[in-house]
Amino acid sequence: MPSASNLDDMCPAPIEPKITRGRVDEALPMIKQSLNGYLRNYDRIKIGATTDPETRWRRGYSDDTWEKMILLYETTFPGSTRSMEKRLIEYARSTNFRVRPENVLPGGESIKDGAEAYWVYVTVGGRE
Repeated sequence: MPSASNLDDMCPAPIEPKITRGRVDEALPMIKQSLNGYLRNYDRIKIGATTDPETRWRRGYSDDTWEKMILLYETTFPGSTRSMEKRLIEYARSTNFRVRPENVLPGGESIKDGAEAYWVYVTVGGRE
């Protein structure tokens, strides 16, 4: 996987970098605004975290029901990744938009320590 510094230029077509970096509490308001747009404009969303966006897309979302993966947050800290994923899932579940995230778990479970970089993403499908 490319390093965070050149990821924006190297993403394949279904992976769209809209990356915010920084402390969770500082980045969260901006990311929530972006998430509102996806909740408003798509029929399906799922929020996740990964250390390898390309592999995650191929192994979980590349079927015909998902349009793209949007990378929302990037960090080198696994704890920040867990926190951001969990808080975005909680937020999406609490909104009044008709679409609810398809997440089953509360978030943060899949991220392990020791990676070079971590991303939080939203996958979307069924654009209105």
